Amino acid sequence: MDSDSASWMRKMSVEAAGLVRDIAEASAETDPVLRAEKFAKTFSHESRSGLSHRDVMRVLVQFADPMDLSGDFVSAIEGMGSAPDARAHYVLKKERSEVPVLREAGAARARFAEGSILTD
Repeated sequence: MDSDSASWMRKMSVEAAGLVRDIAEASAETDPVLRAEKFAKTFSHESRSGLSHRDVMRVLVQFADPMDLSGDFVSAIEGMGSAPDARAHYVLKKERSEVPVLREAGAARARFAEGSILTD
């Protein structure tokens, strides 16, 4: 393994460990206000992982089955300085295979899923 690959793997390991640590710490918090603050920090530039909100969401989405999702997501982020505001609204309905984004995500997930070790 060359030094660039090792450096990249080391960086990814540190980021993943930081993300897991932040999520575990927030989940363990008993006070709802403090829990919310810690989760918010996990999804911000202040997280131990150093991952952006976008990258954290990319990681978490990997754990969800797209066909089992439903929700109405609204995001509004105020830009700082010269950065523009970011606003988005997504509506996902459970078991909606005709939604192209869900169908494509389900197909991609299935393509890379490991086969079951269970047999009859």
